Amino acid sequence: MKFKLYGLYCSQIEVVDDAESTPGESRMIQRFRRECYEPIVKAMMALKPAEKYTCLSDVWNTVNEVLKTHHFKIEESCFHTNEKDGLEQADFEISSEE
Repeated sequence: MKFKLYGLYCSQIEVVDDAESTPGESRMIQRFRRECYEPIVKAMMALKPAEKYTCLSDVWNTVNEVLKTHHFKIEESCFHTNEKDGLEQADFEISSEE
């Protein structure tokens, strides 16, 4: 499953819904939205990663902490920063540990 963080403080989440091919992925997306969406949004608003000189490991650790609590793990991540090293977007590919 893939999702991206973007917008103000990267606190908006867009889930890449390509679950048509896998029945289990649809359930994983629903569980992510139900259990992880709001905690990640709140954590990103508190972290404010769009400000200059963002420590990307703080963003990764924050997202990972929420995901691990709900039995997800990060498979891949990619961060997009601006000229002041403020985070503009973060892409994650995750899987369920259940």
